This record gives sequence, C-alpha cells and structure tokens, in this order.
Amino acid sequence: MRVVPLVLLVAVTALAADAYKDGWTPKAIDQAVGACTEELTKGAWKNTLADQKMDPATPLTPEIRKQLEPQIVGLKRLCDCTIKATAKKYGKKDYETQPDAMDRYAIDLVHAGTCKRPF
Repeated sequence: MRVVPLVLLVAVTALAADAYKDGWTPKAIDQAVGACTEELTKGAWKNTLADQKMDPATPLTPEIRKQLEPQIVGLKRLCDCTIKATAKKYGKKDYETQPDAMDRYAIDLVHAGTCKRPF
C-alpha cells in the first residue's frame, strides 16, 4: 500500500523536472521574465518618444510607468509565455549564450500564435 503513493510521488516529481531544460529554476524564469519585460518596456518607451518627436532623454518615471501599467502588464504576459516556452525547449546556458537564436524563437512563438501580442 505504501509503494503506490511513493511511485506516484516519484512519477509526478519526474514530470515536473522534465518541464524545463537544464539550468532553469522558478527563480531563473522569474528573473528572465522581469528582464524581458523591462527591456520591452524601455524599447516601447523609446519608440513612443521617437513617434511623438519628444526629447529622447525623457526618463521613464514611476508616474509614467503607472500610467502605462496596462501595457506593461501585456508585455509581461508576452515575456512570461515566451520565456516559459523557451525554457521548455532550450537550456539556460543556450538562452544566455545565444540571444539572437532565442529572440528568433520568441518571434516564431508569436507568429505561430503560441504567445499573444500584448496590444
């Protein structure tokens, strides 16, 4: 009787371990999602400044971030999807050493409809 729960626990643990490739931990995924979100947010801000013909040195202040919160949430959802899908296919070392390949994979995920555009 004790063997069944132990076997079940081992099977569930093995499935969870296979979800992400080598080197990915929940903390590493959270950090990658945060970095991705920040990079996309800053890029969108830079594009906004150029589109609006504003001073490119205008900072992205906490007040502006608060106003942009709905868009930032959308960017975070996109990053969460792409990072988690990437972590299932590639190891963390590949993610860190092959950024161009990882960017192309993220773009492919969006084009395939796996990850949705934020707006």
